Parts: sequence; C-alpha cells; structure tokens
Amino acid sequence: MKQTSNIAVGKQKLRLSRLLPDFETAQDVRDRKANMVKDLKAGRRATRKVGRKLRRCRKDAVCSSPICPRCLRNLRKSFVLGAISCIDQVCTAEGIPEDWIVAFSAVLTEERYADGELTTLI
Repeated sequence: MKQTSNIAVGKQKLRLSRLLPDFETAQDVRDRKANMVKDLKAGRRATRKVGRKLRRCRKDAVCSSPICPRCLRNLRKSFVLGAISCIDQVCTAEGIPEDWIVAFSAVLTEERYADGELTTLI
C-alpha cells in the first residue's frame, strides 16, 4: 500500500505539514541520513555495512532498518495518519465534534498484555 502525506478529512485534503508543522521534513531526513552514513563510514566493517544499507535506502526500495531516518519517518507518518483516520471514524460514528478530542492514545494489538502479565516481563 502506498503511503501519502495527504489525508482526506471530509471533502478536503490536508497535508501532514499543515496538521503538524513541526513534523520532520523529507529534507531533514535526507540530511540526517547523509550525516549518519558519513559517520558510519569511519567505523569497523559491520558499521560500514550498516552505512551502506542506509545509503541504498530509497523511496522505491526501502531498507526497513530500525535506525533508518527515512523508514522511521514513514512509520511515524503512518501512525499519525492512522490515528487521524481512527479519530475521524469515532467522531463520525458517535457524533462527537472533532475539536472535543484533545489527546489520543493507541496500543498496537501485538503490544497488548493480559491482566497480571506485565509483572512476568521483568
């Protein structure tokens, strides 16, 4: 599924940068990635390998590395867009004005634990 920085809200489209003006830009990500690749280049063999993987990450061939600035931005964008979609569905279904929602929290289904199970994780 192709990710986009535009979302449909009602009949108008909003850009993520309008919703969250401080959200990192694609240029921020390119700059951070370039700095990381440069820093990793000076390291040991395994470090250089990670740098090469980050350098090869492209829009059409993502690396999915947990430290990749591009992949992390895409993940954060998907969370934001998913949250907005969820809020919109709840507001529409329940007739709640959107400006009443001031906070939102979600737990991924694979991150849920049964009652009393948290103490066993330590």
